[in-house]
Amino acid sequence: MESTVKDRGGYQLRVTGNAIEGRKINTKTNEVVDVIISESNITINVGVISEFVSDVRSGKQDATEKGEQIIKENTKLTAFDMAIAVLGHEIDHSQSKNQTDKANGKNPETIPTQKAEQILHDIANKKKQ
Repeated sequence: MESTVKDRGGYQLRVTGNAIEGRKINTKTNEVVDVIISESNITINVGVISEFVSDVRSGKQDATEKGEQIIKENTKLTAFDMAIAVLGHEIDHSQSKNQTDKANGKNPETIPTQKAEQILHDIANKKKQ
């Protein structure tokens, strides 16, 4: 998620590093059919997430993306809830399918972003009960 506050240059909510052991390639189509990941490390920046949630709620960060809108509209969601959604997003990045799609030029953010939005939506609905 990018910051709309010009002096910030973006929020570093997380970092995922994958150790890629190899790739399987279809020699007829030259398409990557599998990326082999031997290890993944995910870092969740909880302090930055807390600042991000606060900025979305205060209007310092525009709520232009669906996940940001869910946060703004559901005041019971906490920075911890957002951290759970970010973790779900990053877990998708550590999967072979995501890295295979990326190697083939597909957008690697689509499915992880949908996963994070669904997690936020589900938590928000649970808190409404």
